[in-house]
Parts: sequence; structure tokens; C-alpha cells
Amino acid sequence: PTNCFGKHSNITTEVIDFPRFYDGIDSEVIARLALRVLSQDTSVCPIPNKLLAYLPLAMIEKPPTLGDRLTVDGSLKAVSSQLSPQVWPDQATALGNQRYGVLSIQAVHNQTSAFAGVVQRSRLKISHWIATNVKHRDGASLMQALLIGRSDALDDDLWQRLKRLGVAHVVVVSGLHVGLIALFTWTAMSLPRWFFRLRGDDGSIAVHCVVVVIVCWGYGLMSGWQLPAQRATLMVVALSLARCCGLSIRSMNLLLLIAFLTLTVDLFSALSASFWLSFGVTATILWMLSRTESMRPVSRVFVIQSGAAVVGGIASAFFFGELSLASVITNLLAVPIITWWSLPLGLLSVTAQLLALPGATWLLTFAVAPLPIFLQ
Repeated sequence: PTNCFGKHSNITTEVIDFPRFYDGIDSEVIARLALRVLSQDTSVCPIPNKLLAYLPLAMIEKPPTLGDRLTVDGSLKAVSSQLSPQVWPDQATALGNQRYGVLSIQAVHNQTSAFAGVVQRSRLKISHWIATNVKHRDGASLMQALLIGRSDALDDDLWQRLKRLGVAHVVVVSGLHVGLIALFTWTAMSLPRWFFRLRGDDGSIAVHCVVVVIVCWGYGLMSGWQLPAQRATLMVVALSLARCCGLSIRSMNLLLLIAFLTLTVDLFSALSASFWLSFGVTATILWMLSRTESMRPVSRVFVIQSGAAVVGGIASAFFFGELSLASVITNLLAVPIITWWSLPLGLLSVTAQLLALPGATWLLTFAVAPLPIFLQ
């Protein structure tokens, strides 16, 4: 309600994603924060539990980071929308990501670091490790966006280049990434059976299902447990459970069921780019899988990849305002590199680093190696 807009005092919040910093008026550095409201004074009006917030760094001792808790005063207002007709409105994007208001912070009373969760510490650790070991700046930014959902690592120049190339949708954590990780993990688990079988192996897929769910769940957590990761992980869990129980359910029907349940819970999610990247591109892949069964494996992968690239390019044009002939060609090159090389090797490197296994830095180096090819 509109009477909730205006001045609010003593709001205790937690930073739930990596902050983005930019220069405001008179070169004043502003932090753009995603906040979860932990406690508030509800005597006037309860405010939304998730907000976008803008904080001038001049009023705080040290820059905020993921996991910080801030007690603030501020002015709440509705999300504004830009005038450009070529870009999806900010209001729609905010609603689609459950950000129901904007808080202009006017005073900070307290700032504490409260890392109770191992996931937040791990994300910070991995972010620092990638930034330290990847010498190519843009490559480091892309890997942080892909592996831990750190979109703030993409500066404006790099983001504009990705939009012009038509591959901005590839670095946005979506259900497509989770689906590809599930497919990659399932394939990797099945490889040994293609060459030999142990005595007593009856072809059970129970272990496959458990490992796929764990890997997808882990990626979802490391990438910030954003809405698209939640939706896709739910689909993977449902599909794995159905397969383990011997239930016959078409993947497309399951996708439609998850989409329906998602809209039932949160109708505004249909306004987010990630919704259409999660369901639209995944539906395209599932549809083309059923239409290309008679093709040779290499040709099949190329056709499916081309279809996904076209649909992803259309979504990129609609939500990000960029589409060109070059973007279609770039997608055919960039999407396979990112989804079948950089993402799997990057996840292996992160796993090795978290478990203190040897070779983590080498895996990360190999994962980043081809990225400069399409960024030039």
C-alpha cells in the first residue's frame, strides 16, 4: 500500500547478494544492495521482506559485503522504470525477482558481519580465489558470474559487449545452467557402464539420481540460490524422484507442471528474464531432443545447440534490447564453449578448491582459456 512509502527507522537488514558499486552525482560512490529485512518497526506499516537499497559509502565505515547486517533508517519508494522502450522495464525485473520496493538509506546505525552460513563464506572464498588466479580480467568476471552468481563482477563495459554479442543470457544464472549441469553429471555417471560393468550391476539409476540432485543443489547454493536455480533444482529433484520410482513422466509435461506451480506461487515471476530462460530455452531443448533422435550424435548436438541459441538470442533481444546477425553466430560459438567447457571445468575447479584437492588452479585456468575468443 502507498501509505507504506516514506520514512522508516531502525530497520535491521542482511545483505543477501554481492553489492554493486557505481559513481553517483559528484562522483559519490553508491552501493546497490539486495537486502532481506530481519526486523522492523511495524507500528506504521510493514514493509516488504526483500528490497533493493542504495547506500552512499560516505555514511559507512567500510564498504558492505555479502552477509553484512545493517541497521538503517531510510525512505521507501516504489521501483522506478526507465523510459527506453527497447529494454525490459526495471519495475518488471524487480517484481520478477521478488524485489517489491526501493530503500534510499539515509543513516546507518550499526554494521556487523554475521557469517553463520558456510555457503556465504564459501562464495566469498571462491570469489577471491578466482580474482587472484585468473589474470584475464574479463575472464575472471565471467567465471564469477557463472560459478557463484556474482553479476556485480561484470562491469558496464563488459555487460554492454555481452549484450552486443547477444550472449548476455548465457552468463545470467538460469534454469538452463542447472539443466545442463544435470545432463553433464548424468552423462559422466553413465560413462563407465559404456565400457564395462561390475559383477552384480543391475543397471540401477538410484546413485545417478542422488548425485545429480546433490550437484545441482550445490550449484544452486553456490550461485546464490536465486529464483531460477530454485525452480530448476525443484524440477531436477522431481524428475530424479520419478525416474528412481519407475514412474513414466515426460520431461516436457514435468516442465509445464513446474512452470504452473511457479506461477501459482508467484505470478510476478513471469516478468523476469530468468523465467523465460529457465523454461523457454529448456523447453526448446526438450522438444528438439524428441525430434532429433534419428540424427547422428554430432549433428544432433549442433542442431539442438542452434535451436537453443536462436531462442536465447530472441530472449536476449526482448529483455536486454540487443540482437544482430553477429549475435546468432556468436551464440553458436559461445554457448557450447561456456556450457560444455567453461562451466563443467569451472565447477570441478571450485569443488577441488573447496575440498583442498590438487589441480584446482589448473582446472580453473583451462576453464577460462577459451573465453577471450568471443570477447575480442
